[in-house]
Amino acid sequence: MRQLVLLLCIAAAAAYSPLQYMGDQLLALTPSTQEQVDILEQWRELGLLGKETDFLDFWSGPSAPGRSVQVRVTRKQLQGVKAALAQHRIQYRVSNPDLGRLFIQENDMNRAAFDDHSKYHRYAEFHAIASALISKCGSQCSKEVIGKSIENRDIIAYKLGSNSANPMIFMDGGIHAREWISPATLLYIMDQVISDPQYRSLLDSWNLVFVPLANPDGYEYTHTSNRMWRKNRRPGRACYGVDLNRNFGFKFGGTGSSGSQCSDVYRGVAAFSEPETQAIRNFVLRNKSAIKAFWSVHSYGQYWLHPFGYAFGVNPNNVAELLSAAQTGARALQSVNGRRYTVGHSADLLYPAAGGSDDWAISVGIRYAYTLELPDTGRYGFVLPPAQIVSVGRETLAGLAAFLRAV
Repeated sequence: MRQLVLLLCIAAAAAYSPLQYMGDQLLALTPSTQEQVDILEQWRELGLLGKETDFLDFWSGPSAPGRSVQVRVTRKQLQGVKAALAQHRIQYRVSNPDLGRLFIQENDMNRAAFDDHSKYHRYAEFHAIASALISKCGSQCSKEVIGKSIENRDIIAYKLGSNSANPMIFMDGGIHAREWISPATLLYIMDQVISDPQYRSLLDSWNLVFVPLANPDGYEYTHTSNRMWRKNRRPGRACYGVDLNRNFGFKFGGTGSSGSQCSDVYRGVAAFSEPETQAIRNFVLRNKSAIKAFWSVHSYGQYWLHPFGYAFGVNPNNVAELLSAAQTGARALQSVNGRRYTVGHSADLLYPAAGGSDDWAISVGIRYAYTLELPDTGRYGFVLPPAQIVSVGRETLAGLAAFLRAV
């Protein structure tokens, strides 16, 4: 007991301080011309006014004139950013005048949590809970270390279902470290499929594979140092990290990715340069004949997106069935809590982003590949209160079950 208390104290001492975000603002920028869109994209890829040390935290990417772009601006950046917006005549409004309050609220709720699905867990605690679920499941479930991260953490796949004749759905979560609701939702789904006979029956016809912490180093870093960290923890000459969802080997290096190490969308030196993306690639290719569906689970925005995300208006040959299956899932999802998901083409609805996992999955022959952007639509953004984990989990599970029955 004394050792456990000591470990908990050490963990608490290592946690990031939400006070570091006091005074940060969330701005909604609205470019009115393509030139202004290009300026914002340049800021995202190269830093404000080309300064590598002054990158902005884009919560959504630039895409087209008239579409709002959410950007977190630190209190130290505010004066310079607002001056630059005025210089380029880019309209904006303040969506949140003090983001620090959201971080404090999330932190307080996490500390007051009373069960496995009312808090966001650290890496070790998360996998301890997931491993206990696998043990509870028995012979029908298993786990496998499919790779190691940059900092030598295990990348673990949890497999629910043991009938090799059944098709498989592969689901990754947490590729972007700060999107805590993603792994939390997958953990909830695992729990319900194992514990609830209504959903356990899915395993009669499907094998479900979860890689809920696909970016373990980045995820742990968001708990200890920087809640808004997005990338992995690859050391670089100028800055740390590669955006793993720009590192996959289909249309690598294209629009929506950056060659600058300090950009949040830095793609890395080559396709599959990162051990985290290599782990997913190797598992998928090894099981490709069985994998019928692929989900990459992110936040936020409430979107159910199909490829291709690398460019506007480019669709796979089976776009009609991709849309039909997604719409079936989205209707079931909405029936639970009333939350509506927008279904459609990734780049057209959001912004072009080359090197994504779902684009790569469909390029290697996975028939149904998607990105899901979980709640919300902007009130909390990446800082969704842990009190919403269960409601998001329930509706996502309903959408998953309807989707699997449809395909």
